[in-house]
Amino acid sequence: MGDSAVYTEGVQVTLGAREVLHDISFQAQYGAITAVLGPNGAGKTTLLKAVAGLLPYEGRIEVAGQDLRSLHRSDRVQLLAYVPQVSLLASPFRVEHVVQQARYSLRTDRHSHHAAVEHAMEVVDVAHLRKRSFTRLSGGEQRRVLLARALATEARLILLDEPTASLDIRHALSFYELLKELTASGYCIMAVLHRLDDAARFTDRAILLKDGRLTHQGVTADIISAEPIREVYGVETDERTVLSFRLP
Repeated sequence: MGDSAVYTEGVQVTLGAREVLHDISFQAQYGAITAVLGPNGAGKTTLLKAVAGLLPYEGRIEVAGQDLRSLHRSDRVQLLAYVPQVSLLASPFRVEHVVQQARYSLRTDRHSHHAAVEHAMEVVDVAHLRKRSFTRLSGGEQRRVLLARALATEARLILLDEPTASLDIRHALSFYELLKELTASGYCIMAVLHRLDDAARFTDRAILLKDGRLTHQGVTADIISAEPIREVYGVETDERTVLSFRLP
């Protein structure tokens, strides 16, 4: 599929007796941030988990040109990393140990493990927290540590569920700048986002979901426009209300 990091065709996910996703087909490319958008209950997180291999599905999902079903877990963790919206980690591990967890399934030498962990903590600016207990960090700090753990896998596909939900404005802007740097170096980022203004400003492409169906996909500027937003969210766009910020 060329430089596609993710390719899906006819994906359906059923949870219990409810079909949550219906016939989802799209591609996400290396070198780009793809926003996953839609109202509450649209199936955004379910789609991300299916791509991560965390939910059973019908249809086809490929990651880096390989059928997701055929990948052993040890192979999958080298291709993709998933960062949930809320961490279930409740043990008081030190930050450096949380990031080191990314390397447990990888067959590389000790020096490579150490270098990858140190680089990830530096890139995400959590190295100064290395001795702190993860459970004593703020929500925003925990989110950055979880991203560092994802980067430490050295996977080139990063799946993020609401990555800036608990970050203040400054750290959110820094986070998006980091994501742009990662895609400039060849990563593929897929991120579930609620804030359409952030998606419009920081992402390259977008897919729009409603009631478990993909209604629109393409360049973000085309997706976050009057007609798709009216159709999916039931609201009118008003550019005069947008408030924009930047780092000094």
